[in-house]
Amino acid sequence: MSRRTLLALLALVSVVLINQLPVYAQPVIAPSQFWFTSGDEDVYIPYAASENFVDTTLTAIDRAVLVFHHGERDAMDVFNIVTGAVAMSFAEDRVLTIAPQLLSPQLLIDNPDLDPGALAWDGDWFYSGESINTDLPPTRSFVPIEEMATEVTESCPNLEVLVFTGHAGGAKLVERLALISEWADEHPDLKVLYHFGNSGGYAYLSEERYDTDAQQWLTPATGLDTTGCVNYDNWPFGLENFDNPQELIDRYESRHVAMMIALQDTSIRGVTCQMLLQTPDESRLQMANLYWEHTQHVYDGVPEKHIYIPLQDVGHVVSHYYRNLYTRHILVNYLQNHVAISIPEDDPMIVPAEGGSFQFAAWVFNASYNPIHVDAWTEIIMPSGYRIRPVHFITVNIPGGEGLRSPSGLTVDVPPGAPPGIYTHVTKFGNYPARVLAQHRFEFAKVPAE
Repeated sequence: MSRRTLLALLALVSVVLINQLPVYAQPVIAPSQFWFTSGDEDVYIPYAASENFVDTTLTAIDRAVLVFHHGERDAMDVFNIVTGAVAMSFAEDRVLTIAPQLLSPQLLIDNPDLDPGALAWDGDWFYSGESINTDLPPTRSFVPIEEMATEVTESCPNLEVLVFTGHAGGAKLVERLALISEWADEHPDLKVLYHFGNSGGYAYLSEERYDTDAQQWLTPATGLDTTGCVNYDNWPFGLENFDNPQELIDRYESRHVAMMIALQDTSIRGVTCQMLLQTPDESRLQMANLYWEHTQHVYDGVPEKHIYIPLQDVGHVVSHYYRNLYTRHILVNYLQNHVAISIPEDDPMIVPAEGGSFQFAAWVFNASYNPIHVDAWTEIIMPSGYRIRPVHFITVNIPGGEGLRSPSGLTVDVPPGAPPGIYTHVTKFGNYPARVLAQHRFEFAKVPAE
């Protein structure tokens, strides 16, 4: 078995293990400590990372993913899931994955042996609330995130894209980070992506909310019923209490935003009056759809750098969300290049000595904003290095920010006379034969005759 095939098997095994990770009665403390200065004190937050990025140089890293936990502060859970998703895309050598942990007051109590200097936040952790430690300087929760992101840029000289990603509670943080943080503006040469999905509430950009009975956007002045919820548009559910909300609205429009929603995520818990005005049916799916429509209403169309991707057959389970093919390629490739993947039905692929055939499917994602007109073809590299091309060929049009998947069951025939050894199957997208925008490969073996 080749090294590439073995890596593929290990990636698949890691995904199986993700679904078998233990469910902790309380979140465990992440193993590393990220120290920074707040006021005149040295303070820290725990975190997990796929490799050390502090006071070092990582030349192989061209992309970093900062993934944020749910309200339970389970950083290790989302870290294991996202690192497994990155491995599934064979991107672990170039993608740095980090999971910051914003501790709760209860976690401080439950872990008395924590080193002094650990910050903790109450329920306002996801919208830059202040830390609750009485013996340490008050520190807004977005500060260590921005400090950590800065450390990544200093340690990774070839960094092209930094992704802030969150699901559910983590999604609430990422959307608000895109609104009020100026960190991306301070790093204009870096592409910063805000990727979130299945949120339990959004910061609306105006005082309007959608009235499902009237089927139109209303304000209190035009008939919106806010009885018992007069502060419905205050932060973190709106921008009313900001001195210059237009500045935040303009900033959000300029951001790279990838918003996803699982089409089976149709319930929500702990509904407040502010949330009910965002989802009268108490559904995360409705809440996301209305928020996406709201942004179009505010900006008079879809902002140039925003995309919205519905996920078929996915509910609220975080591992299903991040393992989804669309999510994985948003995490590891979006804003960098065009993305291709080819998927054999069986892995490893072993063809008997008398020959045979196998089937595969191919998928390409247009990671640019503009539509592309490309050729798609496959090649076979024989054990001798001789290349057979094209085995399959088609010309396709792919809109910006969208993907295209081939019909499953594309067939490769391996004749009895083909020599034994390791073959490489390559799927390419570009202008046949020389210009390649994206490619993906997998290996298969033909066994020798006895």
